[in-house]
Parts: sequence; structure tokens; C-alpha cells
Amino acid sequence: MGAGVAQNTPRGRLDVAKKRSRRSLWLFLGGFLLVVGGYWYFSDDSDPGTGQGGPTYSPVYWSTPKEAVIAVYQFTAHGDAGKACALFSPEGRDAFARNSGGGDCQQAVQRLNGRVTNRSSYANPGFPEGAVTVRGDRAEVRSCQMTVDGGQRLGAFVLSRLPNGTWAISGHEAEPADCRTG
Repeated sequence: MGAGVAQNTPRGRLDVAKKRSRRSLWLFLGGFLLVVGGYWYFSDDSDPGTGQGGPTYSPVYWSTPKEAVIAVYQFTAHGDAGKACALFSPEGRDAFARNSGGGDCQQAVQRLNGRVTNRSSYANPGFPEGAVTVRGDRAEVRSCQMTVDGGQRLGAFVLSRLPNGTWAISGHEAEPADCRTG
């Protein structure tokens, strides 16, 4: 036989099983570390726009004004200020921040997120007829015409159609909190 233990003996089978078990454990740990490392590398939880070296988001434009406004509500519901603010042109971002309590856009989104009581409902506002008005290359979406549950209405959005046919939020107007007085 030789110096080693034969694989047919109980001890030999136990040694083979231990080797396979160790190999499986190392493969599992290696895979786990790859997944965790990939998540750590590709995710970013820093708050953009704070001067802390966080990411800046490229502007995001949507195929319809309704989709753009839904995205603002969704990102606000989940506190993703960087992505919410990327939906605006610089002028729209400034107007939104000013009309939403001052500071910059990221601060406004974080403040509004703190008032969200039901993320799921807030992230899915309703758009009855008349909530979206499109005239040529300009659109308005009025929160007072929308069905918004689970948080504060975000006011009126002004959108501009870009040459490629997508829409950018280029302005913002405050609306009365009760949507009745003016």
C-alpha cells in the first residue's frame, strides 16, 4: 500500500471528507468575500453635495413629465438626495431648495424625507386628469392636483423638453400647504 492511508478504510474516507469539507469552506469564504468586497466597492453611502467628497450625479432626464415627478417623490421617500437633485437643472434645483425650506437641494430633500410617514404610498403619487399640463416644450405638474399620501406635497414642477425629446425639471413653484389658499 504505501505510506498513506487507503481511501477504502474508515479513516481514509474520513480524511477525504475532511479535505472536501475544508475545500468547500474555503470556496464559500472566498465567494462570500468577493460578494462583500464587490458590494463595498460598488456601493456608496456618502451624501453627495456636502463638500465631503461624495459623488456628484449626472443629470437624469425622463421620457415624460409624469415619470420625472414620480422619480422626485420616490427618491425623496427613500432619502436619496443626490439622485432626487440630479433630476433638476441647476435653476430648477435652486428653486426647489428655496421653495422647500432653504439651504441646498440635498438639504431640502433630507428635510422632506424626515416628514415622510409612509414611504410606499409617498413614492407612488396619483395623477388624475389635469395634474400634468403640456404646452409645446413646457410642462407643469401641480402637486395640488395629484394624490399624495404619506408625506408632504412637493409643490409645482416646471419641466422643459430637451432637443432629444426627454424632459428636465427646470423650475419649481411653491403651492399652499392646504392647496386651497393662494
